[in-house]
Amino acid sequence: MNSPYSILVLRGTQVHRFVVSKKGLRQLLLAGITVVFASGVFFSDYLEAERRKVDDVIANGQAQKEKLTVLRNRAQEVQKTLAQWKGLRERIQASLPRQSEPTLETQYEGEELQQFLAVLQGELKQMIASVPSEWPVNGAVVSGVGMRPSPGRARWSTMPGWIFPSRWELRSRRPETRLWSPSTASSAK
Repeated sequence: MNSPYSILVLRGTQVHRFVVSKKGLRQLLLAGITVVFASGVFFSDYLEAERRKVDDVIANGQAQKEKLTVLRNRAQEVQKTLAQWKGLRERIQASLPRQSEPTLETQYEGEELQQFLAVLQGELKQMIASVPSEWPVNGAVVSGVGMRPSPGRARWSTMPGWIFPSRWELRSRRPETRLWSPSTASSAK
């Protein structure tokens, strides 16, 4: 019962003969079935992984679709608001008096404003120039610039500068200096 099987392979004019026993044939068949089964398991795992990827892509697509819907709704709201503003702007423009050629009076007002602006810029430059580049004393400020209760009086007064404690060393080496303000800084130079 253990007779061998012969397999003839024809290749062109050549004939090759392979002899396989029944036991070898069973082992070969079992190995083939094992390979097919293992391939099926790996292929099913691969298909499951691909299915998860497809599910993720579908979920992301749904999320993007929802975001696009929200953005589309917001864009429509913005377009409606812009249309309302455009209508409001047109009504405001229609209600404004028409501007004619500039008159001598409006030119004079423009020149006056330019002069006023130049004066303000000059004052601002002077104020900036009077700010010190470093503190005049080593120490903390006891009282700052601005409104404060006046000592000994029941009313408020304006403080023009900073007060530093007398125990701190003065950088200016002038012990009598206790008050510093932009006006005293410019006069001390």
